[in-house]
Amino acid sequence: MIFVIDDSYDSFFISKRILLNINYKKPIHYISNKKDLFDRLNNCPPRNYPKLIFLDINMPKDNGYTILQELKKTSPISEIPVIILSTSTQKKDKQTSEKLKADGYIQKSIAIDEMSDNFRHFIQKYDK
Repeated sequence: MIFVIDDSYDSFFISKRILLNINYKKPIHYISNKKDLFDRLNNCPPRNYPKLIFLDINMPKDNGYTILQELKKTSPISEIPVIILSTSTQKKDKQTSEKLKADGYIQKSIAIDEMSDNFRHFIQKYDK
């Protein structure tokens, strides 16, 4: 199971299409904000946590970096790999993600084939 956290359902839909196109067969859950994410995580046992979280950093209400920081400081939630999704081409955004212990970074604005390769890489690495 994967969580995609993004304030835009359209962006989620694109991520979901990419995941389905690379033959990801497990559930893909859309979560639009920090409250819903932590409500779901705090109300399930760790064995039912998602294998991977894809997190948008540019959200109006809940900045993705704030969510990432909270995910990484809360054990056992901190063990869930978090991959940042961003339209940013700024080096500082990728560096900030690494500093905050993101497990990877995917630039949304790249070609679909390259995004697919990046999604496939992280699925193979973390969702065994």
